[in-house]
Amino acid sequence: MALGRLGEAVHASVAALLDAHPEPWPDDVEPERVALSTLLARLDQPVPQVVAVGLVSRGKSSLLNALAGRPVFAVGPTHGITAWPHTLRSDWGGRPVDWVDTPGFDDAANPEREAMTWAAVRAADLVLWLTAGPPTPREVALWAELRRAEKPVVIVLHKQDRFPDWRPADLRAALGIGEDAAVTLVCSQTLPEPGPPAGRATLRVSPSHLADLHTLLDSLLSQPLVLVHLLVCQRRVLRGLAAARIAACQGTAGRLRGGYLLLRGITLGLGTPVLLGLALSVLLDLGYGRFLGRLYQLPFTSHGGELVWRQLGVNLGLVGLGWGLGLPWTDPGMGWGISAHLVSLALNLGGGWLLSARMAVYLQKGATWAVDGPDYHLHHLADALPFHSLLGRFCRALQVAE
Repeated sequence: MALGRLGEAVHASVAALLDAHPEPWPDDVEPERVALSTLLARLDQPVPQVVAVGLVSRGKSSLLNALAGRPVFAVGPTHGITAWPHTLRSDWGGRPVDWVDTPGFDDAANPEREAMTWAAVRAADLVLWLTAGPPTPREVALWAELRRAEKPVVIVLHKQDRFPDWRPADLRAALGIGEDAAVTLVCSQTLPEPGPPAGRATLRVSPSHLADLHTLLDSLLSQPLVLVHLLVCQRRVLRGLAAARIAACQGTAGRLRGGYLLLRGITLGLGTPVLLGLALSVLLDLGYGRFLGRLYQLPFTSHGGELVWRQLGVNLGLVGLGWGLGLPWTDPGMGWGISAHLVSLALNLGGGWLLSARMAVYLQKGATWAVDGPDYHLHHLADALPFHSLLGRFCRALQVAE
């Protein structure tokens, strides 16, 4: 699917989602709905937002000044010059880009600045995470938090002039980042400003030492970053709506489950002939799944049903096992007696209970994997992007996490 047509399909899908669910939304989904509406408006004129994050004095402002081509973001010889997020729009190869500077994560004197930084991360399409030298325990924890934010991340090993022996492979090992992970590492260096003030020297970024980062951004900023961000947000919204719908139907679903288990116990746990039992198991399981799907109003899809089909097979095996326990040769001298029927009943009820739990999970995933769902579109988008590109790996990583 061409990216132009894919963008149109995603726009129509998100617009239909917002129209089909008038307010009020569940409280835990409402922030995502607002973000989704904002992203849908941005898709008409997709200007990517690139946010620079890191600990205090990692050189975020200096790096963004070098990328923007002019000294817009304040820098200085003391810690914590950036007090709140700042945004600058500039031209990058004929395309507009919004650069977002943020306070340091570890500004202990101003803890509210960290909340502002995370808000900027959630709104961004691409994250530049600046580190310098071996990571601190705080940076190790930050990496885990960034992964949960579901953002494509470029890790910039900054100030390499100060840590010449610290290489990307060392950081990968320290953070446990695999070679195929949806993250890219690049190096950059700094130079002292001529005539620095007394005390700590003010540093600037040498443009000649940003060649790798420039090349990477040339590729990334020409790709549909805003579209991917929109799909990730849509996926979170659909998951939240599906979970809320399942919770709202919990009472009815419980009664449906009870009736299904009762029928399964009566028809399969009391010595039913094996062939009839196998046929009844298939009919009961498929019928239960269909009724549950109608109750939740969530789509069945061809993706993610492996556990359900596996459980259907297990249930057939349990029917055969229950029949085997009831054979005449198992009764005399084996101590089974009437307990064979009780064991068969327990096995079949257990199989039915597991199927009911897996059906709810399967249908919830179907909300995102339907024909117009975000996972369906992310799958096609990953195929359209260069295989080894950061954004392509990011889209595929989302599929693996599913």
